[in-house]
Amino acid sequence: MRRTHLRFVSGDCERLLAIDSSTILAKHWENTVVATVMRRAETDYEINAVTVIGNIDKVRASHGWLKGLSDVSGTPPGYGPDGGTVELVTVDGRAHSVPLAVAR
Repeated sequence: MRRTHLRFVSGDCERLLAIDSSTILAKHWENTVVATVMRRAETDYEINAVTVIGNIDKVRASHGWLKGLSDVSGTPPGYGPDGGTVELVTVDGRAHSVPLAVAR
């Protein structure tokens, strides 16, 4: 995790979502890690670009992949209504919800 990553912490402080909002430049963009979910100090899982992005050409034309943080207007990533998720929308219009709690 770098200083520039967006960070969202679960209510119980057990999990953290770190989002890398930087421009995706890799030729094989599908494998680029765009977010990491951590449980305490350990990586729980990573989210690759191919999971959240459908149109890489639109993303590259926007100089970023998240609405609200690139040159595409919109709401930036934020906590969901219950605080148990992080909601984000990619510049190609795909909405995603990343859980911060483990389902029991």
